[in-house]
Amino acid sequence: MEFNHDKNSIAEALGMSEKHLEEIGAKLSSLTLDVLKGESRKPSHVAEKIAHELSYSELIFVATQYIMGKVESFEEHKREIITDALKKLLRDLED
Repeated sequence: MEFNHDKNSIAEALGMSEKHLEEIGAKLSSLTLDVLKGESRKPSHVAEKIAHELSYSELIFVATQYIMGKVESFEEHKREIITDALKKLLRDLED
């Protein structure tokens, strides 16, 4: 597996085409529908289906997307905390 660190997106860095991304989306949608239908609600069953349906590079892509989403959420939460703290500090200074 090759990583092109000069690319801006993880899909480009992994050499994934737009068509491949659509295929991953379709696979994930299908897996999600299976879970929603109750065919495989147990997490170990879901993990097994994922292992059989997704390739290694697809798993890397999905895991990276998940982690980067968490990082972005954390950064946003951190900004909100800092903004709130600064607003409180300004209010306190005005009083």
